[in-house]
Amino acid sequence: MYIITKKQIIAVILILAFLISLPLGIYGTITAAAEEKIGTVVIDAGHGGVDGGVVGRTGIKESDINLSVSKILKRELEKNNIKVVMTRENKDGLYGEAVGGFKKRDMEARRDIILKSKPDLVISIHANKWISSERRGIQVFYDDTLKGEKAATVMQEILNTHLNNDEIGRNLSPQKGDYYITKCTNYVSIIIECGFLSNADDERNLISIDYQKTLARYIASGAVSILKDSFD
Repeated sequence: MYIITKKQIIAVILILAFLISLPLGIYGTITAAAEEKIGTVVIDAGHGGVDGGVVGRTGIKESDINLSVSKILKRELEKNNIKVVMTRENKDGLYGEAVGGFKKRDMEARRDIILKSKPDLVISIHANKWISSERRGIQVFYDDTLKGEKAATVMQEILNTHLNNDEIGRNLSPQKGDYYITKCTNYVSIIIECGFLSNADDERNLISIDYQKTLARYIASGAVSILKDSFD
């Protein structure tokens, strides 16, 4: 008759505990690696509150489209292991009370969020409008820095390849512009004008959730390319 001693029982328990801990340790290492972010992006949904931005032919406000695209973009970036900070996450502006100087306060609040976040990239989402209803397409704007121009060029190429070529049959070039959001900090910042609300086809696209998802996916692809390039 074989008798199991107390020491043998303790030894078996210790061995089992060690074996159980191995996969947990490995899983913990994998999880930690998976959670390591490849960068931080601030998404700025342009306008908000009493400042609706431009208005489409159907009455849709730019501020609502900007917010919807920005929320979808946030999810797309997070899928790519990017930390995301939003300047606004609802329909309100960032100005407090809508009294004199509210626009200045709104923009300064966005600047403060960017400064606090110390991002690798700022993407400000907007929609455009023009006197001619024929004008359309997605265009990227940047300040006069080389890093800003490089980021805008990468983003514009991706948006041209996957959207502008199919939708309008041609490429657009990134443009340098004197915009507060791209110049208020030293962080790389670009503005994406996602289409013209003065154009029926662009407006039809921009109010479509399916199109917004496609647009956000390619903007996210551009952001990943910009971030990976900046860390090489």
